[in-house]
Amino acid sequence: MAEHAAALGVTPTHLTRAVKAATGKSAADLLTERSCHAARRLLAETDHTAAEIAATLGFGSAAYFTRFMQQHSGLPPANCAESRAEMSLSDPQHVAKTQPNSSAEC
Repeated sequence: MAEHAAALGVTPTHLTRAVKAATGKSAADLLTERSCHAARRLLAETDHTAAEIAATLGFGSAAYFTRFMQQHSGLPPANCAESRAEMSLSDPQHVAKTQPNSSAEC
């Protein structure tokens, strides 16, 4: 959080309060949703490995990325990619319609 606040030229406390006031969510929840959304998009739209996606999104390791996806989507990255690919075959607009949501499945 401190890095994001510094990039915006505000304190972490100010950033957290402003995000909460604007969205009703904590800044940490918003960042988690953003990471989940980006991961799901990369898993669905690319052939990158979990390790490559983990590095792209700034995760410390592929193992941590796998745990993160399991916790927030209920599926490991490989299953998430398969699930999204199957959905997009039956509904090409599915990826565009999917909104980021930390509790959403892949």
